[in-house]
Amino acid sequence: MTGPLRERDDARALVAAETERTLAGTGGLVLLRGATGTGRTAVLEHAARYAADRGLRVLRARCSPEDTAVPFGTVLQLLGPVPEFTDLAPGGDDRGSAARLWRLLRTYADEGPLMVAVDDVHLADDPSRRWLLEAARRLDRLPVLLVVTERSQYDIDPRPAGLTQTLSPSLVRTHTLAPLGDGAAAGLVRDAFPGAGPRWTAQCVRAGAGSPLLLHALLDDLGGAPRPDGSAPDGVPELPETCAELYPGSYPAAVSWWLNSAGTATADVARCLAALEQAWPQGPDGDRAGPPTAGGRRRSERGARRGGRRCRRCRRCRGWAACRDRRGERGTPARRGGLRWSEWAVRWCGRRWLWRTACRRGQGRAGRSACRRGPR
Repeated sequence: MTGPLRERDDARALVAAETERTLAGTGGLVLLRGATGTGRTAVLEHAARYAADRGLRVLRARCSPEDTAVPFGTVLQLLGPVPEFTDLAPGGDDRGSAARLWRLLRTYADEGPLMVAVDDVHLADDPSRRWLLEAARRLDRLPVLLVVTERSQYDIDPRPAGLTQTLSPSLVRTHTLAPLGDGAAAGLVRDAFPGAGPRWTAQCVRAGAGSPLLLHALLDDLGGAPRPDGSAPDGVPELPETCAELYPGSYPAAVSWWLNSAGTATADVARCLAALEQAWPQGPDGDRAGPPTAGGRRRSERGARRGGRRCRRCRRCRGWAACRDRRGERGTPARRGGLRWSEWAVRWCGRRWLWRTACRRGQGRAGRSACRRGPR
C-alpha cells in the first residue's frame, strides 16, 4: 500500500507516546488491530521509522502462513541468525529455547532502547506467540517497545483467539484502525486526480469501500500514481463497468487477496452477494437502488419485505431494511458506470448482519448455510 496515512493520527500519537516511555526506561506492548486492507502495515512502518529517528534500534519480523510450522520462526526473524537455533525441530524443548531467546533479547536491550515490530502476528507460529506473550509481561522493566499488528474483523468462520486475550489490559495498549472515512478517501482521489468532479470522486470512494488498500489499488489502475517528475496525470479517465477492464489489474488483485484473507465461507457469501447484485432491479436513472416513492420508501425496501417471505419460518430477516437504513448503508451497488462488487465484498462482510442479507437474498450453499446459523 502506498500513499500518505489518512485518519491515523490517534495511532501515530499512541506510538509516539509509547516511544518516549521506552526512552525513559519503561517498555510495553502496543497492539494495532484492524481489518484486511485498513493500513496496519503502513502504520507499523511509520512507527518503526519514528522510533529509528528517536534513536531506538528496530528489530522487525513479518509473519506468513508458510512459517507457522517453524518453531520460533518469528522470534528468529527478530533476533537475527542464532547459530544454536539453526537445527531447531518441532516438539523440542520449547521452554529452554524460549529462555535462551529471552536472554538474547535482554542482551540487545542492555546495549540501548529497542523497538520490536511484528507484522501480522495472527500468522505467527505457536511457540513465537507464547514467547511474545511472556515477553509482554516483563517489558515494563526493560527499555523495549513491542508493537504488533493483528487482523481483526468479523468472518463467517470463527477465528483463533487474539494474541492479547490472556493478557491483563494494563499490560497492552490496543488501537483499532477504523475504515477510511469518505472525506479522507475523497482527498486521496483528488490528490491523484485534481480535475475529478464530485460524481466521479464519489464513485471512486464507493468502489474503495473504506479500504485504503482497495482505493490505492484502484487509483493505481486508473493512472493516479504520481509520475517520476511529480506532475499530476492529465485528465480524468472514465470508470469502467467491470474490474476486468482495469489495467494492470491492481484493484482485482487486491479484492482477491481480501477474499482469500477472509476465509472460504466469507468469500462464498461475498461472491454470492456480488452475483445477486447483477440482477438487482434498476431504476429509470440507472441507479439500482431506485428513487424514493411518494410514501418515502424505496422500491428496494419493499422488495426486502417481499423477499422476507422466503424465510418467514426462521423470522431472522424481520427489520432488515430498517436496520440497514439506521446504519446509513443503502445496501445497494453504485450507479452504472462505476465499480460495484467490491463494496459488497468489503462493506457487507465486515458487518455482523451480513448473514441476514444472505438469508434474504442468498441462493445456494452459502446463503442457506448463513440462514441456518444466524449471527455469531
